[in-house]
Amino acid sequence: MILTRMTPYGIPSPRQSLRNADYETARRILAGEAELWGDLSAGAETAARSAAIAADPQRLLSPGDYQEIAAEAMARCYAQLERYEGRSRFRRWVCGYAKNLTRNRCSRQLTAQRNQHLLRAAVRERGLCLDPLQILIRLERDQSLWAAFYALDNIQRIILQQRIFCNTAPKVLAKQLHLTRRQVLEEYDRGLFALRWYFTRAYF
Repeated sequence: MILTRMTPYGIPSPRQSLRNADYETARRILAGEAELWGDLSAGAETAARSAAIAADPQRLLSPGDYQEIAAEAMARCYAQLERYEGRSRFRRWVCGYAKNLTRNRCSRQLTAQRNQHLLRAAVRERGLCLDPLQILIRLERDQSLWAAFYALDNIQRIILQQRIFCNTAPKVLAKQLHLTRRQVLEEYDRGLFALRWYFTRAYF
């Protein structure tokens, strides 16, 4: 059940009315009126694609990737429609899924680029380092670091990734993740501590 904030005249605000309408439509779809899906989802996929693009400021992904993410977000929201509680417009709910999918795909892309860089660096060092064991040790160390990175909680991984690779300000991250600036900084510190612990465990 969603709460409706009334205007001074006892009438729901236009935004609240739209959210209520989306919620009621979702309930009817779940009750068997599948033909209403088109009404509920109108414009949501386009909004999700825009949200995916906005969540990738470095443009690591291609236009085709953004379209795939939007389609996947729509499919997930349809499959999990019972989780929609009407706290926002349906399209905004879909956009939240699209942003998370984009961040995860960008993380994988950054990992792939990092691994390619490590391999190229290792090949270049063959002419400078006569001991192949040193090359292998360096590769093992770097692989352990990335394994530790992906052992972090999702929110910590996102914050560290955005701070370290994208230099995103804590204030901007707080708005994106619906946290306070202080919470972002606390998660950043906890993430660094956990990263050190996981790395030590994986490497040593």
